[in-house]
Amino acid sequence: MRHNFYFILFGLSFLWGACEKTPIIKQESTVLIDSRDSTTYATVVIGNQRWMAENLRYNALGSWLNPNNPSIAYGRLYDWATVMNGVSTSSLEPSGVQGICPSGWHLPSDVEWSVLEIALGMSSSDSITMGQRGTHCTAMKSTTGWANNGNGTNSSGFNAFSAGFFLSGTFLNLGDGSTSFWSSTEKTATLGLYRSLGNGATVHRYYYSKTAGLSCRCIEN
Repeated sequence: MRHNFYFILFGLSFLWGACEKTPIIKQESTVLIDSRDSTTYATVVIGNQRWMAENLRYNALGSWLNPNNPSIAYGRLYDWATVMNGVSTSSLEPSGVQGICPSGWHLPSDVEWSVLEIALGMSSSDSITMGQRGTHCTAMKSTTGWANNGNGTNSSGFNAFSAGFFLSGTFLNLGDGSTSFWSSTEKTATLGLYRSLGNGATVHRYYYSKTAGLSCRCIEN
């Protein structure tokens, strides 16, 4: 009888793994205090990961602050070398790259970004596809600050604002429907993998010049 029970349990587990996953969102109210500058950040648990629910604002050498930011929640922008803080690329889970993240937190790898997206309902196969994928962008975006009717529901608690990016001395796309986040994983010696949110439902996984200034979100160790 016990053997039959385990057989049924295995069958159910197999069927569950083969299906599109239901979003797993477990929000908990807690804060992170960065001991380096006493900055306080909201955090959120999504699936089995705890993420910063705000963009990093640590004033590291090699970072930029858009003077037109309407809120501190938009954070600072960092090139890849700065956000990695001298550490080489990592595609591990966890990445093991603290980078410029506070103590006890680290820069998420490309794989860790995919784990987040799968928890929000994206299929495993889509998570490793380049370009626009999934339908979870709206759940990750803030309810204000996005142009062209691009505001999100923030049902995940990730609360991403349209912070734009910095390239070749110019701040671009602030509030205009774009925000991008570095991962700790490089594509080549000059290109780093990132996630970008826009005005549509999909999330963009691609690579960009490491000299560009993108936002940073950290994940708990």
